Amino acid sequence: MMPSTTLPLNPAEFPPAIDEALRKAFVSPKRLAANRANAKKSTGPKTEEGKKSSRLNASRHHITGQVHILPDAERFAARGYIDPIIAQLAPVAAEEDAIARDIATSHWRLNRVRAAEDNLFALRTGTKADSGIAGDNVQTADALHVASAFAEQSKTFDLLSGYERRIQRSLESNRKQLQHVQEVRKAAEATALEEAMLLRRYAQENDEEYDPEGEAKANGGFLFPIAVLDTAILRAYRLKMARATLDFSKLPSPATRNVEKPAAKAA
Repeated sequence: MMPSTTLPLNPAEFPPAIDEALRKAFVSPKRLAANRANAKKSTGPKTEEGKKSSRLNASRHHITGQVHILPDAERFAARGYIDPIIAQLAPVAAEEDAIARDIATSHWRLNRVRAAEDNLFALRTGTKADSGIAGDNVQTADALHVASAFAEQSKTFDLLSGYERRIQRSLESNRKQLQHVQEVRKAAEATALEEAMLLRRYAQENDEEYDPEGEAKANGGFLFPIAVLDTAILRAYRLKMARATLDFSKLPSPATRNVEKPAAKAA
C-alpha cells in the first residue's frame, strides 16, 4: 500500500525548513520576542465555556479519522474546494476514495503554496517604504518591491518551489495510480456483469432461481440486482437484433434524417 500524501490543511505543518523561513518572513524579531513573552503568560481557557470554545477549530476527519486543527473558514474553504474534485474523479470503494482524496488535497496544497508566495510579495510591498527610484510611479515601486523580495528571501522562494515540485510529483503519481486502479476495477466489473447476465438467462430457461447476493460473493463483490440484469439482457438482445437486421450503408445520415424535403415546384 502506498503511503498517503494527504497532509492536514494547516500552514503550521509545513516542513521545518519552510516553516522557519516563513516565520522569519512574516514576523519581525521584536514581534516574535513579544509573542514568546505573551505565550509564557497564557495558561489557556479556564472556564468550561472557554475550553469548549477553544476546541471549535479542532475536528476529526470523518473519513481518515485524523484530527485537523484549522480556523473554521479555512476548513470550510478546503472542503468546498476538495469535495467537488473527489466527486469528479468518481471513486468507488475505500482505495479509490483515498487516492482521489490525495489528488484533491494536492491541488489544495499547490494553491496554498502559491498563495504563500503571493503573500510574501504583498508583505514586502505593504511594509517597506518606496524607493526614490520609483518616484510617484506606483507600478514601478511595486516592481522594485517584488525584486527586493526575491533578493532578500531567495532561500524562502527556493524552499516553496521545492515544496511545489514535490506536490506536483505526488499529484502525477496519484493520477496514474487512480487510473490504473479504476481500469482494473471496471474490467473486473464488466466481466462480472457479463457472467451474471449469462447465469440469469440460464436460470430463467431452466426454471431456476437466480441469487444476486450469492453471485456477488462468487464474483468478488459485484452485486447486480435482477432488474438491472434483465434491463442489460434486453438491451444486449436488441443490439444483437439491430446489428443482424440493419444495413447501416442504406440508412440516412443522422444529420439529415429529420430534415424535411423541399416541396416540389408547381408545374
